[in-house]
Amino acid sequence: MLIWFLLESESPPVRGGYHELRVQYVQRMPIPKGLNEDDRLSNLARAAQSAAAERLALQTAVTRRIPDLCSSERREQDGSVKLGRKLESWWKLDFPLFRAEIVKRFKSDIPLAERSEWEDWLAASRRGIDTHSATIAAAEREIDAIVYCLFGLTDVEIELLDANS
Repeated sequence: MLIWFLLESESPPVRGGYHELRVQYVQRMPIPKGLNEDDRLSNLARAAQSAAAERLALQTAVTRRIPDLCSSERREQDGSVKLGRKLESWWKLDFPLFRAEIVKRFKSDIPLAERSEWEDWLAASRRGIDTHSATIAAAEREIDAIVYCLFGLTDVEIELLDANS
């Protein structure tokens, strides 16, 4: 977060809210002593990346199965299924909302014989996603704390950075 704040303040904004990260802007970034020797940072970054990859795998596994609930008559000519934003973010829906979205999108409900299986699978997958999200957030908080310490930031400076993120 601190590095991004510095990059935003040094590099010119371009269309779409992006920033141009050319060498001359990145070269000026201060790198505190001890940053390269801090194994905690690399371990935390690896833990966050691993949790993010596992979370994505869970999200993708379910997202790939949702079209199985769509009848062949409701599919596109090429056999594909458009899920829509809500079903693409299925982990944000509880089971009744998920079912309602299936009915709305596919014009048919989850077969009664499969409902319990789908509900259990979605709940277990959602718990996994929540666990991985918590792991990522905790690692990011620790990374921020280490970087703040390396840069010698005061509590006031940290509050300013946190307020801008």
